[in-house]
Amino acid sequence: MRSLSRRSALVAILACIPAFFAPPSAAQSRAPILIGAVLTLTGSSSVPGLSTAASLDAVVRHVNAKGGIAGRPLEVRILDDGGNADHAVEELKRLANEADVIAVVGATQRSTAAALEQAANEAQIPFLSLAPRQAGGEPVLPWVFRLAVPEPVRIGLLIDYAKRHSLSRLAVLFSNDEYGQNAAKIGSQLATSAGLTIVNSEPLPAGNKVDDAYVLRAKANGTQSFLAFVSERRPIVLAKAMAVRTPGLSALSDVPAATADFLRAAGKEANYWRIASPKVAVAQLVPASDPLHAAIVDFVSLYPPSVRPDAISGSAHDALMMVIDATRSAGPDRAKIRAALESGKEFVGAMGVYSMSPSDHGAVDSQGLTLIEGSSGTWKKAD
Repeated sequence: MRSLSRRSALVAILACIPAFFAPPSAAQSRAPILIGAVLTLTGSSSVPGLSTAASLDAVVRHVNAKGGIAGRPLEVRILDDGGNADHAVEELKRLANEADVIAVVGATQRSTAAALEQAANEAQIPFLSLAPRQAGGEPVLPWVFRLAVPEPVRIGLLIDYAKRHSLSRLAVLFSNDEYGQNAAKIGSQLATSAGLTIVNSEPLPAGNKVDDAYVLRAKANGTQSFLAFVSERRPIVLAKAMAVRTPGLSALSDVPAATADFLRAAGKEANYWRIASPKVAVAQLVPASDPLHAAIVDFVSLYPPSVRPDAISGSAHDALMMVIDATRSAGPDRAKIRAALESGKEFVGAMGVYSMSPSDHGAVDSQGLTLIEGSSGTWKKAD
């Protein structure tokens, strides 16, 4: 039987959510602890939201199987913003107006993040934002906590690799979308600051087709490696074009390529790719000595063996576990949970170590990331 695509697999997992989020049984008659979530579950940018919902569901089932929170079952109420910022704010306000909702997790898209964060801050409800971050050190909003590792930190791993391996002439190929444009800008800036030369930078056309001309132009300019910031199935298409036109030339790529689909479809070409990956996607490579090993193993064990979680699902897991941890220590009170989250106490999660403080609501390190490369049909850690 053919395996499901990533999107289909997530939809299949989510199909079971109503049963898991049903009202507590008689055996758990105490009122549930309610946490809200505003995610993009429909539309062209729904994959991160679906991945997040699957992660939240897995945590809920695990926590309730262990007795809930102080004997009360956990319930996550998920609302779909459809990728529309105005609708996202409406859904956030709905949750904030429910007195029993103690916190909200959300913002799986940049397009909704700023509006959701501002609305949550005005409503004075703890909001754990999962949206991609272009930089650290954002202005602190008292009720908003940002969990994603800033993109310059992740992309910086690729630039450091290029510098260590004397890859001084780089060509940037990127998806002509929000992700690709932002990543290409950051990658080019970091490369230039590191003394490397960008010999070519081009957006790829819409869709999943890569014309060989894009690869050949970069080759003609004397590139030693590609910086590939491409989404959806484009990493696979780009790898196949490179195998034909630039065999043996390396590519330094970002998290969209850190998948089993890419490894399988790219074949031998995957051996030439170096990819900044969340450790949760390659948990088998994480040694027992790694400070995050226990958190990563616990998280990955919540999924079927055939499903590999991604970065945003890891951040969603950490967000929910942080709220649970704060609730256990401070009780189901919004103000006390907010204070507990910014107390400076370190929280070891699947995506890194968080140490939020009153002056920094986005303090997460890069320990949840690693560089990987293909190796005869499997992943191994890159040197």
